[in-house]
Amino acid sequence: TIPDITSVSIPCLTGTVVPSLMVRDATLSATWLLLGCGLASTNTFITSAPTFYATNSAVTLNTFAASYNSTYSSVKPHMTLDASSMTLNFLFRANNAAQNNGVEAEYSLVNGSTLTTPRIGLSQKASFECDASTIDVTELFCKTASYANPSGYVFPDSYAFFTFRNGSRFLSDYIEPSRGSTATAPLTFEFDDSEWSPKPGQNADYVFAFTNAFNLLLKAGAGGLILAPGEGLTWSVVHPVTGADGKIIKRGAGTLAFTGNGALAVGGVNEVESGVFAVAATSTVYGVKAHLAAGTTLDLLEGTHSGAVVSGTGNIRNGTLVDAVLSVAVDGDTEAPLLSFDDGLALANTLTFDLGRTTDNPVEVGARIVVCSYTGTPTANICYKISGTGISGSRTEFTVEGGTISVVVKPPRGVRLTFK
Repeated sequence: TIPDITSVSIPCLTGTVVPSLMVRDATLSATWLLLGCGLASTNTFITSAPTFYATNSAVTLNTFAASYNSTYSSVKPHMTLDASSMTLNFLFRANNAAQNNGVEAEYSLVNGSTLTTPRIGLSQKASFECDASTIDVTELFCKTASYANPSGYVFPDSYAFFTFRNGSRFLSDYIEPSRGSTATAPLTFEFDDSEWSPKPGQNADYVFAFTNAFNLLLKAGAGGLILAPGEGLTWSVVHPVTGADGKIIKRGAGTLAFTGNGALAVGGVNEVESGVFAVAATSTVYGVKAHLAAGTTLDLLEGTHSGAVVSGTGNIRNGTLVDAVLSVAVDGDTEAPLLSFDDGLALANTLTFDLGRTTDNPVEVGARIVVCSYTGTPTANICYKISGTGISGSRTEFTVEGGTISVVVKPPRGVRLTFK
């Protein structure tokens, strides 16, 4: 146990060593832990961050504060949790520099570390890197956050960057960005092969909609943002999730519904591993792109979706597909894992089945390939097309009957004239 109020770096005028506190294979307990606080512009001997480092340790505090009343712009407090936990009973004050936008606190959580706190207060700017670790916070807000609630003066340049990678988790009930209109950057959360689980949404319906949303940016990387509503629950995404190469990974037996305008703004193929993935037509920016695992459902929410690209073995229902492409992975020469259409799904213009074959691996000419199943009566007057046969100039013959759509690929025919 260290003293109730412990300061890593104090307002000294001169010195030669960057202050640090390291905890290894131990348990640390204190009331206040101050990191890089009270450092003025005269403290020029500190040329890099005061540091707090914990490895294989457990830290328990009432309140943590970084940069409080510091005005020296070179002060960049850095905290690292390595295979360690930090649990706070009251408040994690991530950066409270005294109106100095040059001060930035940095936090790294690695190797299964956890930061658990009822509140994170962000004043000025801070960055969090979370690698295979967890941040569990009830309320996160961009305010001075001197005490227990987000109602306080707002520094107009308050923001933070949170990056979650490699199986990390973010658990939060409440997020409130700065209400200032001149923030240099939005409060940003980026997920790459990492999960966001809203704490009330673990056992109840939840809506991803936030106060001061104009100062909030949600991004999904190539590894995906994982969202996993439980059975019988519906999570509705209103705020946009962006990422040109990003994707959503839908887990959990419940329903994940993108309902906000432009809410599904990722360019990658979304992976639906279980439950229902619902998308409003007004929510898509790049069109619906989804791979459906067996037993899953893509619900179009009664909208008209143009240019959708869907693969896998799930079910599509409740809307209209215009000029859609279904990717069909043919196993052998005649069998494919089947996507299915519910009665009431409408088709318009064209429906293209992409068999994914090349000239090195063409489909068998003359074999009948079942490419899709349906219930009810399929849409009439639709133009079925085929691509990816691996045969240049091939012809096709579609049959729609008995609950399946099948195709026979035929060789090219006609006369070729070569002029020299």
